[in-house]
Amino acid sequence: MSDPRHDRMLDAILDAQAEGAAGAVIEEWRIKQALTNGPSFTDAEKRILWLSPDTRALFMDIRREVRSEVRAKASEAGYGAPIRLLAASGDRREERIDGSGWSLWIFHDDIPGSEWSLSLELAENYVALLPKKMAVKLKDSGEKTWISGLPDGNRRIDAVWDEQKESPFERLRHYALSLDP
Repeated sequence: MSDPRHDRMLDAILDAQAEGAAGAVIEEWRIKQALTNGPSFTDAEKRILWLSPDTRALFMDIRREVRSEVRAKASEAGYGAPIRLLAASGDRREERIDGSGWSLWIFHDDIPGSEWSLSLELAENYVALLPKKMAVKLKDSGEKTWISGLPDGNRRIDAVWDEQKESPFERLRHYALSLDP
């Protein structure tokens, strides 16, 4: 996790940048290509993103547009609807939860500090809708992110539950889960 103070400092530095420091721009088509299934940004393009406020703003706009398109495709295919467990028990040691387009395994570890592990597996058809570089996020209706990242070759993303105050099952008593590209 990042330190909020560092995030605020980086935000202040980036907000203070004047346009023109990058000396170049990245075209809209190239940003969309890098965010979907084209080649990744080159080192020179990454430098432009860091140095150009206008390019960063365009990048964020296109990123939102790409995510919105993928969300619409997933919704049309019947994926991503929230799921709520009616009888989530706090004393379980292992559980599989099936959503539309995904399955989540929650299991108890005997490792101090990381008592619960999470493993999200995406359906093959769901992964086919995603650009190859698009991360997904499993979150609950209380806006807690459970897992986020890029699926591996087995269509999985693994994580450790980072809440010390409540178990995943306690949280499921109050919130529904949904997958967001």
